[in-house]
Amino acid sequence: IDLPDKRTVVLNIPKGTQPNTVFSINGRGLPNRQTGRSGNILVKILGEVPKDLSENDLEKIEQIRRKTHWHF
Repeated sequence: IDLPDKRTVVLNIPKGTQPNTVFSINGRGLPNRQTGRSGNILVKILGEVPKDLSENDLEKIEQIRRKTHWHF
């Protein structure tokens, strides 16, 4: 995830996470004008992640990840 400070963080999404789940990355958002403290980044999951995958399905996903260098 690209952050406002031009840095990047990796968000590990747990197996079975469903659409509209919101994750918070604490202290990495935009600074508050009054306090100067950084806010949080909220990440809303829009894609659907299957709850029940077979071992064969997981292996296929892992093969795709290795070939494409995806980080998930």
